[in-house]
Amino acid sequence: MSIKTIAILALIGAAAVVGILVVSGPDRSGPSSKGAEKVVIFARSGDSHGLDPQETEWGEDALVMDNLYETLVRFKDGGAELEPGLADSWSVQDGGRVWEFALRQNVYFHDGTLFTADAVVFSFDRLLKDVKDNPHSPVTRPYASMYEDIQVVEKIEQYKVRFVLKGPSAVFLKNAAMFPASIVSPVAVKSKGEKFVSEPVGTGPMKFVRWEKNIKLEIARNDGYWGKELPGRPARVDRIIFLPVKDAQVRVEKLRSGDAHIINNIGLADVIALQKDPKIALSFAPAMNICYLGFNMKLPPYNDRNFRQAVAHAVSLPKVVEKGYHGLADQAASIVPPSIWTGDGSAPKYEHNLDKARELLKKVRLGSGEIVIWHPDFSRPYVPEPANVAIALKDDLGQLGLKVRIESLPIDAFRAKIRGEDHPMFILGWSTDNADPDNFFFALLHAASIGGNNNSLFDHPKFNEVVKKAQQEVDPAKRRDLYNQAEKIFKEELPVLPLVHVRQAVAFSKNIRFRMHPIETRAYQIEIAAEETK
Repeated sequence: MSIKTIAILALIGAAAVVGILVVSGPDRSGPSSKGAEKVVIFARSGDSHGLDPQETEWGEDALVMDNLYETLVRFKDGGAELEPGLADSWSVQDGGRVWEFALRQNVYFHDGTLFTADAVVFSFDRLLKDVKDNPHSPVTRPYASMYEDIQVVEKIEQYKVRFVLKGPSAVFLKNAAMFPASIVSPVAVKSKGEKFVSEPVGTGPMKFVRWEKNIKLEIARNDGYWGKELPGRPARVDRIIFLPVKDAQVRVEKLRSGDAHIINNIGLADVIALQKDPKIALSFAPAMNICYLGFNMKLPPYNDRNFRQAVAHAVSLPKVVEKGYHGLADQAASIVPPSIWTGDGSAPKYEHNLDKARELLKKVRLGSGEIVIWHPDFSRPYVPEPANVAIALKDDLGQLGLKVRIESLPIDAFRAKIRGEDHPMFILGWSTDNADPDNFFFALLHAASIGGNNNSLFDHPKFNEVVKKAQQEVDPAKRRDLYNQAEKIFKEELPVLPLVHVRQAVAFSKNIRFRMHPIETRAYQIEIAAEETK
C-alpha cells in the first residue's frame, strides 16, 4: 500500500542503500553470504502505516510485525496447525471456557525487560478495552470484535495466565495465534506513548531499528532471542531493509538489477515472465484469500438485493480472471477459499446470465442511473492489478446499460472512506489470519465487525446468530452445518460478490532461500545461500 509519491521516494531509498549492499556482497547480482553482514533488501508494494499489533489491520504492517512480535501459540512452519509460542503448554477446563497457559521463562523483550504474565494481561487488556477504559489502548482496534468472547485475562503466577471465556470456543486458540494477539512490552508502550506505533518492541527473532516513512524500514537480528535452538526460529540474516515501491513493474526491475533481493505483490503478467528468468526464483503459498466486489448495504441502489443479484448475474468471472489476473486466479464460489472450507452446495449460485440480470434490474430504482466502483490505487495479494479488475467489472455491467464510473483512491483516502456509510461499490479483499472459516464469515460479514472489516455494513440477525453459534460449536459436524446455513444466507443477501482466490507469490534472487508461509510473512527465515565457486 502506498501514496502517490512512494515510487519516487522508493527510488531515493534504493539509492541510499546501494552502499549498504557492498557489505553484503561484491556486486549487485544478489545478496552474499560472505562479508561482515548479511543484508537483504525487500521491495514491497507499500509502506507500513503502523507497527502496533493491537492497532493495525493492513497486510504491509503485518509483513513487518510477523518478525518483531510473538503470540502465545503460533502456526507451524508450512501450515495452519498450532504449536507453542510464548507459551510452553496450555490446558482447557470447564468445557472449553477456561484456558490456562504456562509461559516460557527467560524470554526478554527487545528493550531488555522480562516477559511475564503481566505482559500477557497488559497486551490483551489494550486489545479488549477501548481507550476510554484503558489509557494504553490504541484508538483504533480493528480486530477487537474477534476477541470479544474473552471475559477475563488474569495472572495466576509470574509465568501462568488464565483466560476465562463467555462460553466454549472453537476459534479462541487460532485467534490467539493471530498478530493482533501479539505480546507487546508494557514498559515500551507506557514510556513511548503515541510513538510506540512507529517504535515497536516485541520478543521476536528480529527487532526494530529505524523507519524513514515512505523511504525505508529496517529490522535486525535479535541476538538475544530465546528460541535460537529451535528449528526455523532464529533469524538467518543480520538485517532486512523494506523499501516501499508502489509500482509492480518497478519492483521487478529492482529485483533484476540487484537493487532488491526479494519482492512481493507481483503483477501476474510478471509472474509468468519471472518464471522464465534463470536468475530469479519464486515461492507460492496456497490461495487463502478472497477478492470481492462489496456493496454498501445502507446506500441505494446498492442496498437493493435485486441490484446486487443483477450484478452477480452480469459479472463474468472467467472474464475477470482473464482481464484482471492474466488467467492466474481461481474463480470464487464463496467468500471462504476452498483450501479452508467448502459448503455442501445448497447455497444459491449465480451463473452468468444477462437476461436474468436485466429482469432483476427492472425492479431497482436507479435514481440518476450512474453507479460507482471504488478501487485502491495500490496492489494487494488478492488484487495485484486493481484497475484491470475494475475495468472488467465496468465492461460487464455496461452490458446492462448501466453507466459505471470508476474511481481510484490512494491508500489514506481509501482507508478513511471505506468504513463510512456513503461509499459506493468497492473492490477489496482479505487474506486469512488463521485459516478458519470464522475468519471470513465473522471478520468480514458479522455485525460486530462493522467499523472493523465489515465494510459492506452487512447486519443480518439470523446470519449473526448462526456465525456466533459456529464460533462456540466444538463438534466439527455441527459446526460445518452452521457454516452451511451462514453460507446460504450470505449468498441470498449477497453483501459482497466473491470474485477470485489468488495464490500469493514472492520472487527473489537465485541465491536466496525462502518459502512462503500460507498465513504469515516470516522474513526472518530468508536465507542467503553460500556462493558457488567456479
